[in-house]
Amino acid sequence: MAPACQHSITAYAGDPTTLKAVTFEGIPSKQLLSAAYNLTIGDYADLFTHTVNLFSQGMTIDTVCNLKALAVGAEVVAIVHQRDKGTDNKDAFWVYGFDNGLKIGEFTWNSNENNGNSIIPLASREPNLEKDPPLRLLLTDYTTTLAFFNSLGN
Repeated sequence: MAPACQHSITAYAGDPTTLKAVTFEGIPSKQLLSAAYNLTIGDYADLFTHTVNLFSQGMTIDTVCNLKALAVGAEVVAIVHQRDKGTDNKDAFWVYGFDNGLKIGEFTWNSNENNGNSIIPLASREPNLEKDPPLRLLLTDYTTTLAFFNSLGN
């Protein structure tokens, strides 16, 4: 039998307050953020494309500044706190774009459509796709990981 799959991030040595984080939070009971990944079959390697769709509600200066940074090539990782948290909440957090980062994709903002709301895609880009599916983030336990997650962007 093969050894257990080691597919988790279990430690962060830095100070989370020094990370540049932007938090996107949906309205309860509405699906305003989605995360996905798919396997891309290549000539030399099979790699994964990670995608996270963010909901942008209206136009603010913070939104425009974040979009500008992403548009000039900023690469980000996304930590997704999912609804199905698994046994003992160990599968609550997943990291997308860990190896090569996610970049902004094409989107359109229009003040007359959807009340000025839009979906902003972040995704892996060729040729820098991910070698793995998203990585689970678990720092000792759920409570510790949740505290780390909640400290981002503050």
